[in-house]
Amino acid sequence: KEKGVVDKLKTQVRQNLISEIAAKESIFNLKNNSNDKPEKSFDIFYHSSSSAIYEYLDKNNFHFTKSVFVPESGIKNDKFYTAEELLRVLQLDKNSEFYKKLQSDLLNTDKSFILCLLKTISEYHTFKQSEIEIQTDKPEKFIPLSEKLQKLDLQFEDRQKQGTLKTQQLYEDRIVAFQRDMEKRLRQEMENEVEYY
Repeated sequence: KEKGVVDKLKTQVRQNLISEIAAKESIFNLKNNSNDKPEKSFDIFYHSSSSAIYEYLDKNNFHFTKSVFVPESGIKNDKFYTAEELLRVLQLDKNSEFYKKLQSDLLNTDKSFILCLLKTISEYHTFKQSEIEIQTDKPEKFIPLSEKLQKLDLQFEDRQKQGTLKTQQLYEDRIVAFQRDMEKRLRQEMENEVEYY
């Protein structure tokens, strides 16, 4: 179990089971639907997305998941598109910055096509967005960070002083009320003792 033999056996059984079920379903579907359109596995975008997923699973060593994915996709192992073929499917302009960046990422890293594509889209979008912001933003008056921090410190001190003053006033009011109450009690006790003697 520690060496992964049990998991490999489970995967093989699962893969064989899926292959058998898929074969029986395809025979059943051929008998019942002989005039239907060709399967979706022959659609170029389905094939491309399946190939990208297959490559992702392969490059990230998800062998168990890949062994289940291959029979379910309906595409044979040797029929999946390579990263270069996926680039051609996208029909990008080979002179564009986007294409060059994506191709560079694919050649210089061992990451999958999907990860390189997402990274390139994100970087390209960020670059374009910052380019647009630079062109449309009005220049603002530059305020040094030290001045901003100094203003924040002054505001904090003012609020702290106001809070301290309020707290002090509250305590003073309580002390005055307590003194009045004590004086009233003392007078009452004195009057009671004078009457008693």
